[in-house]
Amino acid sequence: GNRTMSGGGDKLSVILPLGIMMLWLGIVSLFMHVVRQSNIVAALIIGLIVGGSGLDDLMQLEEEIKITFIELGNVLVLFFAGLSTDWSSLSTYRREIWLISIIQFTSYIGIFAGIGYGIHVAHNAVSCLYFGLACTMSSTVIVKNYLGYWGEETQLHGKLLYGVMVLQDTLAAISFVIIEAFKRIKQGSIQIDVFEQNVPMSELFYMDRAGFEIGRAIGIMFALLAILFVLKRSDILDKVFRYFRKEEEMLFIGAMAYNFGISALCQLVGFSPFAGAYFAGLNLSFLATRTHIESKISSLRAFGMTNFYFMLGVYVQLDGPSFGRLIPWSIMLAAIVSFGMPMIWFFFTRYMGLKGRTRFFIACTNNSMGEFSLIIQNLCFNAHIFDRDIHIVLLFASIITMIITPITQHLKYPVYRYLGSWYTMDKESADSVLRDHEFTCADHVVLLGLNEVGKEIADFFHSKGKEVAMIDLDPELHRALLKQYTENKGKRFKSDMCDGGDNENLRSASAFVSGSASPERAVQREGSSANSNGHDRVERAASAANSVSSGTGGRSFRGSGLSSLSGRSALFGASRKGFPFLFAKYTLPVGTNILPIYSDPQKPIIWRRYGMDKALLVVSCLEEHDMTGLRKFCHDNDVPFISTADRKSRVKHTIDLEADYVVHDHFLAARRLQHLLKAQINVEKEKMFEAEGKEHLRMLVEETKCRHRKRIAEI
Repeated sequence: GNRTMSGGGDKLSVILPLGIMMLWLGIVSLFMHVVRQSNIVAALIIGLIVGGSGLDDLMQLEEEIKITFIELGNVLVLFFAGLSTDWSSLSTYRREIWLISIIQFTSYIGIFAGIGYGIHVAHNAVSCLYFGLACTMSSTVIVKNYLGYWGEETQLHGKLLYGVMVLQDTLAAISFVIIEAFKRIKQGSIQIDVFEQNVPMSELFYMDRAGFEIGRAIGIMFALLAILFVLKRSDILDKVFRYFRKEEEMLFIGAMAYNFGISALCQLVGFSPFAGAYFAGLNLSFLATRTHIESKISSLRAFGMTNFYFMLGVYVQLDGPSFGRLIPWSIMLAAIVSFGMPMIWFFFTRYMGLKGRTRFFIACTNNSMGEFSLIIQNLCFNAHIFDRDIHIVLLFASIITMIITPITQHLKYPVYRYLGSWYTMDKESADSVLRDHEFTCADHVVLLGLNEVGKEIADFFHSKGKEVAMIDLDPELHRALLKQYTENKGKRFKSDMCDGGDNENLRSASAFVSGSASPERAVQREGSSANSNGHDRVERAASAANSVSSGTGGRSFRGSGLSSLSGRSALFGASRKGFPFLFAKYTLPVGTNILPIYSDPQKPIIWRRYGMDKALLVVSCLEEHDMTGLRKFCHDNDVPFISTADRKSRVKHTIDLEADYVVHDHFLAARRLQHLLKAQINVEKEKMFEAEGKEHLRMLVEETKCRHRKRIAEI
């Protein structure tokens, strides 16, 4: 009979299988959420059960429907992967990201290609190469989800992983182009038997046409990229999508029209529609409206991914004998991907200059075979590059790695704390750093991490001749700080510092800093166990805090809530004439008392090796990290402890830890703005903020002229 969509026909072509699939997935996803597993795994397992048990026939799930859903899912997944691309990390940390990517891609592909050939599942050069590539492709979705879950997007390893994912996904998209070329030259009459091995490539493909088709595909790819680049540079897309975003329905239609339109044109000219979908999303990722597009149609991405994974599991048509014969290879492969290769990668990349914490967290996060691996598996199977055995081995290896990854994510912090001392810089290395820079670890200031407030604190103590150790785990930031503070030792540079004037209002604001410990409250808090040392420590903290607030205040470029008055003018005022603050030009010696240290600021062993127990003052800029251990260390060693915070909840949390002082930049910015408004209220309307705005602009221009300071600001 004729198939109909619903009611009145012999078969239900879509509604029945889709309804049953979503019902099962809804039930299983509840369990997967409880055990903290990805719903990707749930969809794949349900699909494998349906396909292996013959339930797909009961669901009236025909071959055409399976292929349609898989292709639709591929296009949606790849479009959104391109749309969510983050190019900022790739530009900021390009040196580290390219090095990590080259090491990972070349070593992983080579090793896994050899493994595939050695276990006799990959039988020719092309299948070995794509076997290695499929094992190399980590799950971008899982990586980004867990970086967001732990709040690690802004940490160094998170930024590096974002950049690596960009290069990885782009490499996968280029591989789709080559797969499409092989698909065009495959011999359609050949059926690859599951037990058949060592099939010559000449029996699978018309190899005399391989060079032409691959060259043609690459040529079309470059032409497509050139067209998309012209669209981006000409602002045509930006103008079109600014119009589409007026209504949600129009935005949905515009995004999907662009996605499927590019994909259809690519297929029309014999180019991979899946690579076209990725490049279409990549093109839109540069638009100013990118975030708006993502937020409005992100649910479609989840729908496409769910359908793709479910139908992929059904499409394999798993049977008992194949499962029993191939699952040992899948387990072995998953163990190598999840544990073996990350360990090898971790120990060999120590020569890249990255510290142990960054390498450890990258290894723990980037250890799965994800959606791009599954897409490669499916496309290679359809193009006769993979036989069914390879497809099953890789599919189950992917599922196992995606089960292991959440477990390693929840164990990484305890394991790091327990084993961290293995790969921390040894004492001899720390001593050589201090000796080479003639730095004395006694009565010095220690900065843990660095933000705008921390930079101001460093500059203040720099001007006072006090030795400052700046410990941070960002290699790019470390290089920029070295260039500013130590490479030009003996030379002079000018720094804008706030000096003199009536600082009473700012001192009164900073004394409380959104309810943080004032000197009186701090003394009162210590009173129950008061002794002379404790009182001296609190007095030193109060003195240092008042020095910082009156000298450099809470200057912050981050989230002060000021649009036209930000940065220096918002916190200091920008006019010498109309404001009581005077901007003096200090001539400061470079490289005499500031030591940037490239190490992990969260490890107690680093605190001891750089003499933090003998410091005059410790300032933590690690706003999103647990500071319980740090506070205890400072308290036990009678060292004043100041912390920065940009949220009220964080301020309260830090006060509960009994920090001696909390620099709340939003609070200081608001108080400073109040002072600025009082000074401008009696100024003529036409001249209000005119001088301040010009002076602020002049300062920003001066700052951009100094390439070292500009680089630090970028990071």
